[in-house]
Amino acid sequence: MNIEQLLLLSRSQKSLVKTTEIEHIQIHQHQSLKWLYHYHPSNSAIISIINLDQPSIPVADYQHAMLSSVFLNKPLKLCNLGMATGAFERYLQHEKAQLKIDSVEVNAALISLAQTDFQLPNALNIANQTAESFLAQNKTQYDVILCDIFEGEQTPESLTTQRFYEDLHKSINTAGIIAINLLPNDEQDMLDILIPLRQVFAHQWLIDIPNCKNIVLIISQMPLNQDVITSTFQTAQLHHLNTAHLIELAIQLPQAQ
Repeated sequence: MNIEQLLLLSRSQKSLVKTTEIEHIQIHQHQSLKWLYHYHPSNSAIISIINLDQPSIPVADYQHAMLSSVFLNKPLKLCNLGMATGAFERYLQHEKAQLKIDSVEVNAALISLAQTDFQLPNALNIANQTAESFLAQNKTQYDVILCDIFEGEQTPESLTTQRFYEDLHKSINTAGIIAINLLPNDEQDMLDILIPLRQVFAHQWLIDIPNCKNIVLIISQMPLNQDVITSTFQTAQLHHLNTAHLIELAIQLPQAQ
């Protein structure tokens, strides 16, 4: 089932398992798919999905695109900003068990749900704070940073500020990779993000994920050419990520001056 079908099921309440203590958040399930649904008259959204038959494999294509970044080099340290129910953590424990992972999630109740209802791996290092505050005080340099901090479909204000990208910059190794999930409503939303980002990072690849509103940005301090991107997606495909079709969708933005 695609996201639109899951939204229709959620709105009908036919798939409802329970209403959580988090405002406007429900758990739904249909066959092997289980998900968090953010219900609101003006902004309903599927927040996170797990396939109970394959819990370590993320369901959404944008997650596959983001996770491909761990196959670019041989990362040792990764930071996940916006853990939600732990889709990235489940995958990485299975495929990259040697990685040291720092996870960040602002909602303590969501962390608890991830542990009780979404098979979050044990012994994780989880910071219960905002991505912004974590980066501002962080002293570690990571090889990979994953950033998915949307609430529903609203663009967080921090993604439109140069300060956020400066904090990302000091938290990533020179050869490191950052993957950011975006849900822009229009061209202006995209520009509001890209303009401050490009003041800090010179190199970006953009992947417009088919059949949804998600756009994934792969950003770095060092240039990444087409051969590197192609090889990375091909390697990710060998590790249970559906990324082969993304090779033709990846667009290299002009280098920022």
